[in-house]
Order: sequence, then structure tokens, then C-alpha cells
Amino acid sequence: MQLIIRGEAVATFQNIATAGATFTFRAAVAVSPADVRVAFINDRYEPQNGIDYNLVVDNISIDGTIYETEAPGVFSTGTWRPTDGFGPGFGRGDTLHGDGYFQYAEPGGGGGSQLSIHARGSLGEETMQLLIDGNVVASWQNVPMARNVFVYNSPVPLSAAQVRVAFTTDLYVPAQGIDRNLVVDRIVLDGVTFESEAATTFSTGTWRPEDGIVPGFGRGEWLVTNGYFQYGGGSQGFTT
Repeated sequence: MQLIIRGEAVATFQNIATAGATFTFRAAVAVSPADVRVAFINDRYEPQNGIDYNLVVDNISIDGTIYETEAPGVFSTGTWRPTDGFGPGFGRGDTLHGDGYFQYAEPGGGGGSQLSIHARGSLGEETMQLLIDGNVVASWQNVPMARNVFVYNSPVPLSAAQVRVAFTTDLYVPAQGIDRNLVVDRIVLDGVTFESEAATTFSTGTWRPEDGIVPGFGRGEWLVTNGYFQYGGGSQGFTT
């Protein structure tokens, strides 16, 4: 088990007992639950040998206040449920069945963020996905041809660098007049606007006449093939 605070691993605990235990870390600075991520990092599944590693995190406590892992404001990856299998999401229980993490938040959604995506489709048949830290948290099908605003409320604070908007249903059949494209004018995060065509926005799936379809920064607001816009400025932290 790994404890991550504000994106930095600060402690690792090995051989977690099956009976459960309390693990303590004293931070040098004030910490809010939105700063805290608890990760499972050594999954192993060999059913033929009776081996199935899982990490159960009942709750965390900060300065005497308890935050339950199964609360609806807790985001997780690596959780499994019989209804939908493995998938990221909120309030998915207290067990990590595969490598992943729990990301905590203030009770009642305090300290969260509101994100709005201003976008449209070229045919009204396009599908758009919102990814946070590489995980799909929302999907919209048949994005209308008229520009719309799509809102996502996060229970934890977000930075623009965590946000990726993807186009996933490209189709190009010119003989039939079919050419799906997704136009993302901008995102607005907690009142701050980030333009898709800005020099700090990285994209894949964009096209320009001088170089065709290649990844890069500041390449406009059209995704003409499956790809994404990654916001937040600079090249650090982006993977393609």
C-alpha cells in the first residue's frame, strides 16, 4: 500500500495483515482529504494457485475526522463490481481488486471543482469522453451539431493538467458524405477558461494542411480523427 499526498508518494507499507491494521503518517504541513490518495501497487491474481491479492481500505482519518472509503465522493480505480467489472468511478466500495487507488474528498463535495466543456459535433453522431488523470469519468453520445455545454462536477479539486477531452467514434466515408469530427471550443474549470487552440493545449487527432494529422501543441479546436485535447500548459506530464 502506498500513501500519496498531493501527487507525491510519502510512505509505502508492505505485507498488509489480513486482520487489518492502522497505519499512521505525520505530515509536516496541513493536509485535506482531497490531497490524499491511497494506492494498491502489487496486485497478483493466480486463481489456479489460490492467489488473489486485494487491498481493503475501510477509511482514513485526518486530525480525528474519519472519511469513509465507500462514500459517494471518493473516486477510485482498480475496483471491481459484478454489475460492471473493473472501472473507475465514485463510491465503488472499499476494496481495490487490482492495482489502483482511492482519491478522497471533503464530505458533501466540499473542495470540489466544476468543469464545463463547450463542444459540438459535425454530424451530431460523435461521442465525447472526459478523462481525469487518464480515467474516463463521463461520456456523451451523439454530441449535437449546435454548440452545447457539458458539465461535470468533481468532488475533488481539479487542475487543468488533469483534464483530457477525447473523440472516440471517428468515421470517414466521403462517398456517402460521412465525416465525423468533434469541435471543442474550450473548457472552463472553476471559472477559468482554457482554449483548445491555445499554445499550451496538447492534442492528437488534429489536422492541419501543412503537416496533416500529427500530435502537438496549439493545433486548433477540431479533432478530425480519434484523439484528444490535453489541457494545462507545457509539455510536462503529458503521455501520448
